[in-house]
Amino acid sequence: MIKLPAKDGIRFEPEEVKVKDLDKGDVSINVFCDNALSQDTVCDLLDKYDDVVGKITFFKNDTTYDLDIKIVKVVRSKSKERDLEGINNALEIIDLENYLNNNSLQQALVKTKIVPTECILELTQEMLSAEETTYDGAKFIGDKEQVSSMVRKFYIAEYEKEKSHKGILLFITPIQKPGTAGDGQLWAAERRNCSIFYDGLYSSTVYAHEIAHVLGCEHTFDNDWQEKIEQYNKNINKWKEEIQTFKTEIAEFEQKKEASFMRLEEMKKYPSDPIAIKNIKTLNGNINIYEKKIERRKTSIENRVEAIEQRKLRIEQAKTIKKSNQHVFPIKASTKDNFMDYFQRHSDRKSFFQWQWKAIQFDIKTYYS
Repeated sequence: MIKLPAKDGIRFEPEEVKVKDLDKGDVSINVFCDNALSQDTVCDLLDKYDDVVGKITFFKNDTTYDLDIKIVKVVRSKSKERDLEGINNALEIIDLENYLNNNSLQQALVKTKIVPTECILELTQEMLSAEETTYDGAKFIGDKEQVSSMVRKFYIAEYEKEKSHKGILLFITPIQKPGTAGDGQLWAAERRNCSIFYDGLYSSTVYAHEIAHVLGCEHTFDNDWQEKIEQYNKNINKWKEEIQTFKTEIAEFEQKKEASFMRLEEMKKYPSDPIAIKNIKTLNGNINIYEKKIERRKTSIENRVEAIEQRKLRIEQAKTIKKSNQHVFPIKASTKDNFMDYFQRHSDRKSFFQWQWKAIQFDIKTYYS
């Protein structure tokens, strides 16, 4: 016999389990936590002689983490009503807020609230025609991160000219992205968005999976943070070299501009000379060209400096992601039921690990509270 005595508000039903029943197969035990735990609590499992034969650790749960999610329904103008119908049907079936609060994110003590105001992002034919690298007239194509960035760009232009949503942006669309159910922006915290495409529309675990990406959880089988950092450093070094090239070119254009000014002043001494008049026109044109080139180089330098700072920030974020996701499994589907794993059936995903709880909690405290 195994006894499961109550402790600090934690109780079990049944309180005892016979070993012979365990030998027959799985035995269901309901665990109740009648009051919040202010510290981790260890419950002993006892045999019939009251000797300790096992332990169960329950983590402190007296703090909850509030998360607001804004659903953005992404539709095409030419099929707006049909697209909206598909999105609304999926959300009704999934019952997203209930699912996140009772079957997924609540494991990390997250209390999710779906912003009640409906938000529709209507993609016109003109908008999509200008994005030929991400939309081919019927479906999204190319890189999924590029697609998400495009949608985010349109959303910000339409809805965030003055104020940004503090929580997560959840873009939901019935538009297909072949081979992709969704996309969560893990490596850039400031983007705060994830996307659900046609293939993930009716799969509740895809929503949890992509939202968890935004909240700092990597795939259980991925360990590419070092690759990300190496790529970011390559970008930084490349842009630094380009900045030096631009500075050299600016100095050369400044010299040419000064020489043109000096020549211009010389020509002005002969206001009636036809050749001087022609040269003055040419020199003014050259000076204008040099000034434009200088301004373009200065703008390019500003853009590179900003990009370098962004990549430096991403490197620090990558280090945090690595720290939060230290445990990597060798292949896909190794975990059996983890939300951040890949399975043949999305429905197999049911749980987060403790270290994923901490990653989610850290991101909510850092970026969304």
